[in-house]
Amino acid sequence: MLLGYATFLSDVEVSPAGDRLAYATYNWPVYIYALDGQAPPRVLSVAGFEAFNVAFSVDGKNVAAGLYSYAPEPVPGEPDEMVRLWDAETGSEVRTFLEASAAAISPDGGQLALADTLGSLRLVDLESGVEICLPGCSCSLAGGCSLKLPHELSPMELSYSPDGKQLALWGVAGTWSASSLLDLASGEEITWFEGGSRISFGPRGLIALGVHELNADHGIAAHWLVLYDLKQGKELQRVEIPAAGIAALSPDGRWLAVGLSTLEKTNPTGQDPPDPAANGLLIWDVDAWRQVAYYSLPYGVTRLAFSPHGDFLITASETGEILRWNRSP
Repeated sequence: MLLGYATFLSDVEVSPAGDRLAYATYNWPVYIYALDGQAPPRVLSVAGFEAFNVAFSVDGKNVAAGLYSYAPEPVPGEPDEMVRLWDAETGSEVRTFLEASAAAISPDGGQLALADTLGSLRLVDLESGVEICLPGCSCSLAGGCSLKLPHELSPMELSYSPDGKQLALWGVAGTWSASSLLDLASGEEITWFEGGSRISFGPRGLIALGVHELNADHGIAAHWLVLYDLKQGKELQRVEIPAAGIAALSPDGRWLAVGLSTLEKTNPTGQDPPDPAANGLLIWDVDAWRQVAYYSLPYGVTRLAFSPHGDFLITASETGEILRWNRSP
């Protein structure tokens, strides 16, 4: 165990060099942690704001975080959401973008995708600061260009595909979670998953995610693990899992890690025994499409991230634990 907090971890990401973590805690700031453990975490925060998502720049020098104000009453003239870009080494502010609370940096490092809680998406050229027009976007006289997302989706996390051609969005549509995938060349939606969790991109056009199946009363009928081929535009595999799942494909596409959570905050000390089927970590062999390992934990795993080289996996929990899992030879 690297660190533990008595709070829900909203997001976690491994730096491009694989030497640091960025993570966000519910109602708390963003932290930068060196995996050699030689220094305490660096704290990045904006007073009165909580972080929903974090992202390293391509060179690992900066960290972006989507922030939302948790003030009980809005303050006139003050923003209620923003994306802050920090220098990961010094903790100094690099740039702030208003009217957005979710962000992702393109694989080439040239663009920043921004989305607000009202379901508008825009792209910014990081060098010039100019907004980029997407097909179908509406441009204001002030120079802002935004695309209204389908299904009235309110995004909480964005991520680019490895080639930068698609953008995955995860958030809330109405009263339920959902995932969407956009083609940035056309501005059109490629696929939509009602009840979907965050989308994980793998090589060769593969994506993986957990999906909740809803019944007629909008309750959960089943939890599924889905493997989808973007090139063929169809699902390759779907298997039922015992609890809510979040997926992460390894960089080489060989392994699929799945964090399971009952979404009930259990006792991290082990005094309350874990559900042997509904909390913990699953490992799947993608080519064989079979489960090869299950690690039981006394709490739910709600965030996952492979290192860029796939030699280790980071899991974060609903009770604040962060674990490092080393990949066997």
